[in-house]
Amino acid sequence: MPRLLATQLGPEIRVNAVAPGLIETPWYDRAEEVWENSCAWISANAPLRGVGSPLDVAEAVASPARAAYTTGDAPTLEGGRHVA
Repeated sequence: MPRLLATQLGPEIRVNAVAPGLIETPWYDRAEEVWENSCAWISANAPLRGVGSPLDVAEAVASPARAAYTTGDAPTLEGGRHVA
C-alpha cells in the first residue's frame, strides 16, 4: 500500500508505514497466555531475542518523517523474525 500510494501521490506527498511485530504494550496484560507463548517463541528464534517497545515504534515512525528523500517504505519491527 505505501508503494502504491507513494507512486500516485508523489512528489507532493510522501507515504510511509510501519509494520510492528510483537510490541510490549498494556494490551497484552489482558492476554497473558498469548503474550508468554509469543515471547517464548521470539526469545528462542528471532535474531534480536526479545520483543519491541513503544519507543521502538516511535523511533521507526520518526525516522522516515525526518528523511525527506524517503517514500513508499514500510519497515518491519519484529526483531529479525522474518529472517529466522
